[in-house]
Amino acid sequence: METVYFFTFVGNTLHNRDMKKIILILFSLIVAISAFAQISDQAVISFIKKGVADGKSQNQIATELMSKGVTVDQLRRVQKTYQDGGQNEDGYGRGQASSESRMRTNPSKDSQKKDGEEKTTISLKDQMLKDKKIDDDLELKEMKEMKDMEEMQAPEDFNKRKKLISEDSDVSSVTAALDSMNRYSILWNGRMMQVYGHNLFSNRELTFEPNVNMPTPSDYTLGPGDEVIIDVWGENEATVREEISPDGKIYVEQIGPIHLSGLTISQATVRLKEALSQKYSLSGPEPGSRMSVTLGEIRTVLVNVVGEVNRPGSYKMSSFSSVFNALYSAGGVTPIGSLRIIQVARGGKVVATADLYDYIINGRTSGDIILKDGDAIIVPPYSAMIEVGQGFKRPMLYEVIPGDVVENVMKYAGGFVSNAGVSAVSVSRQNGQDGKVFSVGKSEFSSFALSDGDILEGYLNETGTYANRIEIRGSVLYPGVYALGDEIATVRQLVLKAGGLLEDSFTSRAQLIRERPDRSLEVAAVPLGAVMDGTVPDVLLRKNDILLVSNTNELNPKGDITVSGYVMNPGDYEYAAGMSVEDIIMLAGGLKSGASCVNVEVARRIVSQDATEATQTLATIFTCRIKDGLMVDGEPAFTLEPYDMVDVRKDPVYQEQKKVTVSGEATFPGEYVLVSNNERLSDIYKRAGGATPNGNVQGAMIKRKMNRDDMNVRESLVNAARNSVDSLDLLEMKSFFISTLGINLDKAIADPGGEYDVILRDGDELIIPQNSNAVGVQGEVLFPNMVSYLNGKTLKYYIAKAGGYSNEAKRSKVFVVYQNGEADAGSKAVIRPGCTIYVPSKSKDKMTVTEWMSVGTTAASIATMVATIVNLIKK
Repeated sequence: METVYFFTFVGNTLHNRDMKKIILILFSLIVAISAFAQISDQAVISFIKKGVADGKSQNQIATELMSKGVTVDQLRRVQKTYQDGGQNEDGYGRGQASSESRMRTNPSKDSQKKDGEEKTTISLKDQMLKDKKIDDDLELKEMKEMKDMEEMQAPEDFNKRKKLISEDSDVSSVTAALDSMNRYSILWNGRMMQVYGHNLFSNRELTFEPNVNMPTPSDYTLGPGDEVIIDVWGENEATVREEISPDGKIYVEQIGPIHLSGLTISQATVRLKEALSQKYSLSGPEPGSRMSVTLGEIRTVLVNVVGEVNRPGSYKMSSFSSVFNALYSAGGVTPIGSLRIIQVARGGKVVATADLYDYIINGRTSGDIILKDGDAIIVPPYSAMIEVGQGFKRPMLYEVIPGDVVENVMKYAGGFVSNAGVSAVSVSRQNGQDGKVFSVGKSEFSSFALSDGDILEGYLNETGTYANRIEIRGSVLYPGVYALGDEIATVRQLVLKAGGLLEDSFTSRAQLIRERPDRSLEVAAVPLGAVMDGTVPDVLLRKNDILLVSNTNELNPKGDITVSGYVMNPGDYEYAAGMSVEDIIMLAGGLKSGASCVNVEVARRIVSQDATEATQTLATIFTCRIKDGLMVDGEPAFTLEPYDMVDVRKDPVYQEQKKVTVSGEATFPGEYVLVSNNERLSDIYKRAGGATPNGNVQGAMIKRKMNRDDMNVRESLVNAARNSVDSLDLLEMKSFFISTLGINLDKAIADPGGEYDVILRDGDELIIPQNSNAVGVQGEVLFPNMVSYLNGKTLKYYIAKAGGYSNEAKRSKVFVVYQNGEADAGSKAVIRPGCTIYVPSKSKDKMTVTEWMSVGTTAASIATMVATIVNLIKK
């Protein structure tokens, strides 16, 4: 109750138009007497069931539901619940679930966890670090996506690209893309370009891990941390496993310490055999026992990786590890790091130089030596870089070393592409202020040395010319491209090789398109039929000739036949000689129900190739009559011509059934088929058995669908009101012209065929509501509500029951809306059961008529919805 007084106070105090609209519409939809709180859907269903069991009328149930805050939308939702198949355990329809049940049945990924597990939250930073560890396939994919980077013309574009990626991509793709740009590309002549081989160490499947399960190499040098396994067999059986101590020795029981550090496996075997001969029979020309030495656990070595690597530092690695394994651990080389002159320093001297290109291209691992403790791997910056451009399979940047010639780099780049010339290449070189271009012939590929900054490109053949290409097109069995040579040298030989002419070939003239010496085109006419018969000399062909063989249908096209009207499949159908009206109707699937057999119209184009002046006639019209079996009535079939249009008309007597619906308090509610076009309201009322004892005949209304005429009237009214109604009202008027049709059913029944007995049309719904004992009071009153109807009471009585007029009430404009959709204005308006009294506001910012009318149907709508739900519950 306090909520009601609060909203009334706000409505009387504020003059804001939008706030007043909200308050008034809220009152009209809810119409609360004691509370505004809306009850749940399950409570609505229970309330209706209880009301039916107690013998209450549907109108009484509707009035009580309105007092509890139930709206039309809520009742529609409850109705849909039953129509969709009933309720679930929570009181919701099977097609609906409460938010709580949805949360129970569809837990989020963050909330899903096994018993005993703790939910882990991953921060954005952690996710980005995790996403940086991508495998090789994903890395290659991201590199392909970044190929467009090579098209950039300035560093500023590169920065813009980075910003764009960060805005439009997810964390994973951003990290991968930026990582690719940073690690595998360098700024080259204002463009970001990838360097060949720099992604070698990003492949997570190619780790260069040493094979610790291979047989112990005889030249392996032992050191502290290695585990030595000594096996003795024969007269003596023993196994000794000892790890070499930091001072380089192992301890053998009953023999003592033996120094092994710095010895190879072969050398250590000799020394151990001498030492163990003191205990076992291992010496002499015929020893009684034998001995072998192998490695168990191997030691780790500490190596330093410095220079142009992504993660320089000291690394503990297996003593079997090589240079490549150390580079992989250091994250590979930087964009300016060298892959060709990787040095291994040992004891202050360079003991090996690794060339990664030799490994990538040739598979050689000569520079990939086994590392020793204290080794340093030095990756210097590249000394020379060249660009390989068009004409090669892998256009990108390549590192070159002294002695690299064109032939070597061509091998690195995968060789020529298919349309590149192989006899020469172009080398562009910058030497300070002026550049120079070299055309390097094939004989110089193995001797021409490349320098830093050179650009190597191939010559592409983009002309599309061939030395022996000829083509035949059109009406032959096998059109296509053929080779000019000994077997095909003339037009006749080409046609025969192509399978010969087809039956529809036009042989009087064929076109031979050929190139002139300046590569311009010319057309020569060929009497093809005479050439094939041998009556005229054959025509010699030249390279790139194209022979065009036409067919008669192309030269004399047969237009489609168009079928429309009452046929099953109207549309365009291909013309065939001798086609009749019957044929085209059969092709169109036959006649539809309701087709006329006496007025099939054929429209034909007027064609006159000899005409010298225009005419006003557009087409020639023929009318055909057909009978059962689609035969023309006693005459030969009408033969069609190309581009004819056949139209099958509708039978003027044929009519599809039209239905109306009677609902509400009718004795026999349901759908009824109209018997005639002028069947009236009183007729359908009688067929429905009249109204039930609870039916309110005076409140009956008709819901009518708009037809084309209604649409035209609506548009006319909207156009007429365009200059006097604001845009919002205009929009509302367009949607309001489909309202109910106000009728006087009682007068129509009393005077059948009279002015109140309206003619029904297809789709109409006659609604007979229940008798109501309530009157609604809305608008500018102190307490908008529903008031019990008392016979003979005037409008003043009901206004008083609503608390009287508010300060904003415009008393002279009070009006009443009846259940049947009609309205009456003024204080002397007759009050009937079920009507609603509206008191408008005298404020300049008034609600539109559409808003008042939309809230005016609330009570009737709720009563109708209750009736529908009761019927569903009874079922």
